[in-house]
Amino acid sequence: INEVLKKLDDATKNYDKHYLNIAIAYGGQNELVDAVKKIALRIKDGSIDINDINKDVIEANLYTAHLPQQSPDLILRTS
Repeated sequence: INEVLKKLDDATKNYDKHYLNIAIAYGGQNELVDAVKKIALRIKDGSIDINDINKDVIEANLYTAHLPQQSPDLILRTS
């Protein structure tokens, strides 16, 4: 798998129109816990009020926050 992913990475290194994220052994719970902790720290330091928490604030603290398109177009889950 590593070899295939390396070839894919090399072949698309100059391509930025679309993004492919692969999550292995990903359940989502840890991501939500991390997002809540980040938001809680912002509440604690006074940079955000608890009443300001909404969908956008939560999305801004997820693992995909750095991507231009944060919401995936397709999710395949095998289990």
